[in-house]
Amino acid sequence: PGDVLQLLNGYGRGGRYVSLELGLQSLRDEALEFYERGHSVAEGLDAVERALRFPNLSVSVHLMFGAPGDTIEHAIEAARTMSRLGVHGVKIHQLMVLKDTLLAERYAREPWPLLSMDGFNEMAMAFLEHLDPSIHVERTHALSSHPTELVGPAWSALRFEPMNALKKAMLENGSYQGKALGHRRTAC
Repeated sequence: PGDVLQLLNGYGRGGRYVSLELGLQSLRDEALEFYERGHSVAEGLDAVERALRFPNLSVSVHLMFGAPGDTIEHAIEAARTMSRLGVHGVKIHQLMVLKDTLLAERYAREPWPLLSMDGFNEMAMAFLEHLDPSIHVERTHALSSHPTELVGPAWSALRFEPMNALKKAMLENGSYQGKALGHRRTAC
């Protein structure tokens, strides 16, 4: 709602930092339906565009990879869209299935392949290569805060290994944020 955005924007006057995080989770309507998000891609993008009109807000978007049908091409398209919109930050993470959730019940009835750490990191690397380097990457993986509640993927319980594996893969492949957009590497 515009009133809330105006209020938050007002908090940002005078040099205060105000961050607004929007949980789009996916830019595929099929994935949003799978996640039972209750919004469409168009509605999510509209919310981002409206928030970006307020100059005192730092707008970040959450994206999740791992719904059935998600591909590297979808990750690339998400990065291109975030770059085109000019969001200030992104948080990406893998789909996790946690015990005692509706998603866990669905997974028990009809399991689908969960992303391996390497599979997720391939998607993350492609996403980052197509993401404008002016966009802050605030998170690249999610950590299950209660590993005993984790159904999968098991690597979601690992604190440092996913990030270290991503860094290693990026170094080995000469990969960096914005590479596919023709930007030169400026930092590690």
